[in-house]
This record gives sequence, C-alpha cells and structure tokens, in this order.
Amino acid sequence: AGLVGVLLSGATADGAAGLATIKASGGVALCQDPKTAEDATLPRAAIAATALDWIGSPRAIGMKLSEFSP
Repeated sequence: AGLVGVLLSGATADGAAGLATIKASGGVALCQDPKTAEDATLPRAAIAATALDWIGSPRAIGMKLSEFSP
C-alpha cells in the first residue's frame, strides 16, 4: 500500500474526513476499535464515514502495519 491512514482514540471527529480522503485516493484505512479507545468519538466517526479496511486494537494495528513494510 502506498498510502496508509491510521486513526486512534480521539474526542473529536475531525480525523474521520481525512481518513475518508485517504481511502478515496486508493489508500488503506485502519482504525482503532471503539471498544479499546479511551475516547471512542473519533473511531466511531471514522466507521460511520468510510468503508475501513481494518479495525483493531492499537497493538493489533501496529502488527497490521508491519504487513505493509517492504
């Protein structure tokens, strides 16, 4: 993947639009599972805003990112 966006816990929904833009540009969109977030506002907004490629815990996201390394 050339472009990868990751959203983690957050109190506002501002990052959801950026992640949707990354996805619309052919990138990969990863998001923290709201169940694991300290504040689930941002992850929930991202889930509602775009078709995510993957949702998981921060640790699992780190492992998933390693799959994109050359």
